[in-house]
Amino acid sequence: MAASASSSHKPDDQSRPKRQACVFRTGNRFYCLDVDDIVYIYPACEVTPVPQSLPTIKGVVNIHGQIVPVLDMRMKCEHIATEIDPSHQFIMIAIDGKKLVLHVEEVAGVVHLDEATFHDAEAILPGISMISGIVKFADNLAMLYDTGAFFAEELQDHPAASVQAISGE
Repeated sequence: MAASASSSHKPDDQSRPKRQACVFRTGNRFYCLDVDDIVYIYPACEVTPVPQSLPTIKGVVNIHGQIVPVLDMRMKCEHIATEIDPSHQFIMIAIDGKKLVLHVEEVAGVVHLDEATFHDAEAILPGISMISGIVKFADNLAMLYDTGAFFAEELQDHPAASVQAISGE
C-alpha cells in the first residue's frame, strides 16, 4: 500500500509545471528573470542610439526585421552605464506584447525554482513590488524581477513608438 501511495504522489509532482529563472550578471551582481518572459538570447551587437530616450535605453537594434529598444541593465540596476562588448549578451523579453532587449554582461544559467532555491520577496522585503523573489544561485543571491513592474517605465513611453513612425511599422 505504501508503494502505491508513493507512486500515486510522484505523477502529481512531475505534472506540476516547474518554474525556472534565467540568471544573468551585470557588474559584480547577479539578477534573474522568469524564463517564460524570455523570447531569445543573442550575442551583443551594435546599437543605434535614439535621441531623447530614457537614460536606461541604449538605443535600438534590428532583430529579424523587428526594431526593438535595448536597455542597459547595469544602468537600470546599479545606475552605472556599460559599454557594449562583443562578449556581452542581449536577452529579448516580451511583456504584454511589447519587446525589450536587455544588455547584460553574461547569462550565467538557468535555475529551477523550488523551496531550496527560491524565497518569496514579500516575506523578506514587504512592499517591494518589482522583486518577486530572491534566488540562490551557486554561492550568490539573485533578485528575481517581476518584469511587468520592473520595466514599467521603459514600456510606458516605449521608445520604439518613434522608431515605428520612422520605419513605417
